Amino acid sequence: MPVTVTPEERGVLETMAVSRTAPYRQVQRARLLLAAAAGKTNQAISQEIGLGWQSVSMWRRRFIRERLAGLEDRPRPGKPRQYSDADRLRVIETACTQKPEAESHWSVRTLAQATAVGRDTVHRILRQVDLKPHQVGIFSRSPDPDFAAKVVDVVGLYLHPPEHAVVVCVDEKTQVQALDRTQPLLPMRPGQIERRTHDYKRNGTVQLYAALEVHAGRVIHSIEERHRSKEFIAFMAHLLHAYPSGELHVILDNVSSHERTSILSNMPRRGPTPRKVADWKAVQAARRRGLAIQAIARELGMSRGTVRKYLAAPGPTVYSTRSPAHAPPISQNTMPSPTLLTESLVTNT
Repeated sequence: MPVTVTPEERGVLETMAVSRTAPYRQVQRARLLLAAAAGKTNQAISQEIGLGWQSVSMWRRRFIRERLAGLEDRPRPGKPRQYSDADRLRVIETACTQKPEAESHWSVRTLAQATAVGRDTVHRILRQVDLKPHQVGIFSRSPDPDFAAKVVDVVGLYLHPPEHAVVVCVDEKTQVQALDRTQPLLPMRPGQIERRTHDYKRNGTVQLYAALEVHAGRVIHSIEERHRSKEFIAFMAHLLHAYPSGELHVILDNVSSHERTSILSNMPRRGPTPRKVADWKAVQAARRRGLAIQAIARELGMSRGTVRKYLAAPGPTVYSTRSPAHAPPISQNTMPSPTLLTESLVTNT
């Protein structure tokens, strides 16, 4: 049966035949009709398109009867849909924006009752869109107004450290349980795995201090009985002894044992990063122009407290370490005692 198409229909079919977004079945039908309009037989079109010759003949007849409207799918037999797309969107919106009354999270049963949708359908919708109301994650947002600037400094030390400088990350694991078995281990032997007793005895807790040299993978550690600023100062003294020369950048968190006044007075002062030097110079230049603190903060994108610190600082000075001999000795006898160290730069961020 010959197929003829008008110029308008040919344009629509050619656009559909090369479309990358239309469903493949529509692209296939458009290619079929263009081939039929070119005078090809059903068998030739079947081999070219990949459809049976019966399907090719059916679409050819349907196009002759209904033209372009005949390319759309007919309603299929069977049970009609019980829930519409609006019901599906209502389930998703309810799960994402509302909370059940007197419960911590949605379950399939409660969400089905709230949306008047079947439980199986609700479960299927949640799986399709990857919604998990029963799972809750945790995030933390820093209240520090200078948090973004500090992140830039820390990440910069990790990714692009100063030349010939050492970057270490210091942290501690507190309340580590010192456990031991009540009986000696029975060693492995042929046909028998290593065995140990099911019970254990407690030997209190210990505190683990560790410093990771980021770019070398070297770890310096110390085990202490208590977690106080005194033990932390001793560990830092040992760390300075391990790196007696050059720039040493230490990255710390803001736990209370790191921020006490005694630590600040006993440990080396923080040396400036290039960014800090640039900020100090910018604040001083803005002050010389006669700007107020609030105007400087607004112009440079800083908090007023940061501007006051830069104005109070005499300059971006790099400090040398003082003798840490006053620090208490560390508990491990194998570790060397601290001595006078110079030309070390410590950055506590």
